Parts: sequence; structure tokens; C-alpha cells
Amino acid sequence: MGLRRWFAAVSARLVAPLEKLANGLLLLVILGLTLPVLGAFLVSNLLAQPLIAAMAVLSLAVGWLLAGPSPAASTTTALVTSMGNPGLALLFATSHAPGIPMVKLTILSCVLLVTILVSILF
Repeated sequence: MGLRRWFAAVSARLVAPLEKLANGLLLLVILGLTLPVLGAFLVSNLLAQPLIAAMAVLSLAVGWLLAGPSPAASTTTALVTSMGNPGLALLFATSHAPGIPMVKLTILSCVLLVTILVSILF
């Protein structure tokens, strides 16, 4: 906030690179913490990955189309809509598979990772 107040021109140039850096670091942290579990899950569920990506793309499209004419509102609504998928997957896992070990971590890492990758491309 101080940079924006006293050095507005500099902060305007730094916003985009810092956002990309933050997204990349988030991706690295997720991969680093969940790679052993995630690797086994990805190998055993190869068919699920394209379906999760398709769901993320569909969610982005629905959010984009329903937001209205403003590009900023469309982008925000699309991203918020797509980020609902990991939360919904966790809700279903908690309700219907409470006894399966590591299901929450696996779903969170896989769905969130695929959704973040698709959203970065968006």
C-alpha cells in the first residue's frame, strides 16, 4: 500500500509480475507438500484429470458468460466460479467418504491444482 501511495508508477509495473510469482509459488508449495500422495493418485486416476480440467473450463466459461459486459467483472466471476469446484469436492468427500484415508488431501490437491493450472491459462 505504501508503494502504491508514494511510488504509483513503480507499483503499477510490479503488479503483474508479482501476481505471476505468487501464483507460481502457490503451485510449488502445493506440489511440494502433496507430491507423494498426488503422484499415486494421478497414476491411478488418469481419466479423472481431463474431466477435472473440463469442469474447470466449463466453470470459467459459465462465470464469464453470466457476469455481464464488464471485462473485469467477467474475469472475477469466472475465477470465483471455478474455485467453487474444490470446495464442492471437499464437501462431497467429507459427506460420503469420511473413512477413506487421505481422500480430502488428495481431492484438495488434485482438484485445486488442476483448477489453478486452468485458471492461470485463463
